[in-house]
Amino acid sequence: MAGITKNDQVILLSAHEDLQDGRFNQVVNKSEHLLEKYPKMLEINDLYASALYNLKKFSEAYKVIQEFQNDFITNPQYQSDGLKIFLANDLFMAAREVLAHTSADKHQQRQAVILQNEDAYRQQHSNDLSKQTRRLAHLGSLPVYEQVHEITVSQKLPLKEYVLAAKTLLNDPFGWQVSKTQVLLQLMKVKFSENIQLYWLDGKSHTISIDELKPLDEYQSFVAVLKKSNRAI
Repeated sequence: MAGITKNDQVILLSAHEDLQDGRFNQVVNKSEHLLEKYPKMLEINDLYASALYNLKKFSEAYKVIQEFQNDFITNPQYQSDGLKIFLANDLFMAAREVLAHTSADKHQQRQAVILQNEDAYRQQHSNDLSKQTRRLAHLGSLPVYEQVHEITVSQKLPLKEYVLAAKTLLNDPFGWQVSKTQVLLQLMKVKFSENIQLYWLDGKSHTISIDELKPLDEYQSFVAVLKKSNRAI
């Protein structure tokens, strides 16, 4: 607890105890007080988000951790809370990223939880899921600003539907290369390992294996396209 006063350490420990005892509103109050002084402290943000999650304020819980999403995906200390909050907000691709960074002893259990949530989502939102899958698959037909939005929305696709749409998009000769790059990055993050067909800048379709790709920032063509996109958006 370096950098935090002794008095605030006592408040923080008390908030942890409140969380364990189910006094979630007290955790919220104490966390909000502490965050005024330590807005970037992960432990406090985690406490705050966990309390909101237990109060069933799922979207608010996600807003709390959104700035620190990579920590909640890669840091074992926060993965469990991150996974619960991602799934509560139907952010299946973020949940899959957590799984990709999960240790072997927890992998099977977390995978089962994700699959259960994905199946439930399919049953409850089949029409919306079909529409969203088609929109990602045919992203090249949309204006640039809509593509940017749809890439974000596609985080709510279960992995099976995301991959199905991605395979169509990546091999579309008219697809925007920036959108294709973002989809490739997402597939890399979840450690997708099948071969796909990629229609790229050279006007050819290539068979590539996602798990054999090196970091995309090492490909000069990808970097050049991303720089152009940043200027265009």
